[in-house]
Amino acid sequence: MLPQVPTQRNHLAVVGIGGKVYVAGGRFGGGFNSERTAALEIFDPATGTWHSLPPMPTPTHGLVGAAFVNGRIHIPGGSATIGGGTGTVIHQVYRPTLSCA
Repeated sequence: MLPQVPTQRNHLAVVGIGGKVYVAGGRFGGGFNSERTAALEIFDPATGTWHSLPPMPTPTHGLVGAAFVNGRIHIPGGSATIGGGTGTVIHQVYRPTLSCA
């Protein structure tokens, strides 16, 4: 059985890099009690462990994807508000610094 992600949430972005899985943003709770999160975490399937990384600058949810380009994770768009607001033009970029090796 795999360990649970440290920050339980949905509406997040995931990208695989070098055999590791990066999980970014999202929201937790339900309905009008939902909260956005800036959590950024990495899972290493080789060791079965999670590591928390420095959070994203802007908590967002409703993310539709992430990409790894030129050594950086790109997390475009998402929503910065709860309650069905429109998406944003935020483009967060993160350079992975943690090695699970």
